[in-house]
Amino acid sequence: MDLTVIINFFNMQREATRTLATLSARYQRGCDDINYEVIAIDHGSSEPLDPDLVASAGGNFRYRYLETDSASPCRALNAAVDDAASEFVLVCIDGARMFSPGVIARCFAAADRFDHPFVFGLNAHIGSKKQFQLLDEGYTQADEDALLEAVDWREDGYRLFDISCLGNPAANDSGPNESNVVFLRKADFKAVGGYNPAFESPGGGFASIDLFKRLIESPGIDPILLVGEATFHQMHGGAVTGAQGAARKERMAAMRREYAEITGSAPKRQSYAFERMGEPHGHWRGLIEREER
Repeated sequence: MDLTVIINFFNMQREATRTLATLSARYQRGCDDINYEVIAIDHGSSEPLDPDLVASAGGNFRYRYLETDSASPCRALNAAVDDAASEFVLVCIDGARMFSPGVIARCFAAADRFDHPFVFGLNAHIGSKKQFQLLDEGYTQADEDALLEAVDWREDGYRLFDISCLGNPAANDSGPNESNVVFLRKADFKAVGGYNPAFESPGGGFASIDLFKRLIESPGIDPILLVGEATFHQMHGGAVTGAQGAARKERMAAMRREYAEITGSAPKRQSYAFERMGEPHGHWRGLIEREER
């Protein structure tokens, strides 16, 4: 096995159908020579995924239900990496995020060039605005379903760029401070300690920001931004994107406090050197230009 994709779900029956489809060999391009498996972790869902749904994405998909009271998937993701039989892992903390079609092939292209790659992508939100803003305007999952139906994303996943906006800025001079694409050698993931299980907030809180920071600061690691690729967040009532108004501010403040208590400093954007790999196609350029306007 060349690669194990580990993706976390929590009460995401609607979203998982599309996310898993975007990780399938039918959708991902240039993967004919890549032997990969997908482990779909169902992290204590009160409405678990249908194992047949996971299996329908391909013979290389595995379903793992975890009975737990923990709101944070950090321990589960680390355990799944420990169990992976592959040299490389692609860890995705948020199963609501669909993938563009070149993510897996581009990650392996980076692995051919660098001994210790840390490959990451931008996070986008499906919709014309960030999802917490759309929620304030009365936008619903039905509206999102209609928007996705309007583009034939199963035929060409790059059309997802045309109906999305950036969830985190940074595509030109600076890189993001977290990503739902975390591709690297299993040994390197373990060497930096993986996700810190001290993060106990729903969805892991700012655990992905913490892991990202440790990776880009790790000697010998080569940070690489995927150009022309991204993940696209579906509306699902998430810990941050699904909150509105005062409730969202309170959740964000609690996560910042947790981060500061664990790491000893407040979360902040930081500059770092990184490589770029991929092609800035028209769909990608459109997304970046809308962000810059």
